[in-house]
This record gives sequence, C-alpha cells and structure tokens, in this order.
Amino acid sequence: MASKRNELVKLLESNGFYLKRQTKHAQYFDGYTRITMPTGGGFDGRLEKMIKLQIRDAVEKRNKLNQGQGSL
Repeated sequence: MASKRNELVKLLESNGFYLKRQTKHAQYFDGYTRITMPTGGGFDGRLEKMIKLQIRDAVEKRNKLNQGQGSL
C-alpha cells in the first residue's frame, strides 16, 4: 500500500507537481491543478487509478494552456 503511494508521489513530481500542503490529505499543485491524496490507511487500487487519471488530465490541460499562451 505504501509503495503504491510512493509510486504516485514520484509520478506527481515527475509531471511537475509539488507538495503544497499536508494535513489529513496531501495536496499536490502544478500551478493550474490541485490533486489531493489521502495520507491515512484508506488507500486502495480504485483510488490509485483515479489519481493517475487526474494526473493525466491535468498534464493535458496544462499543455493546452501553455500552447494557447504561446500564440499570443
């Protein structure tokens, strides 16, 4: 369980996210999108899949925004 969380943290950091705040949940931010990940024991495969989809969508959104700003 902890190894999957560590893998997700590495995936977040490799895609430009950084730890903004950690309380009951860890909040990762990339300048446009905030992704929340629980720090407790309630971490399962379904949640892992959801977070991976959020990362993918956030990276696509950031790329679209950056391409749009380049044409101004």
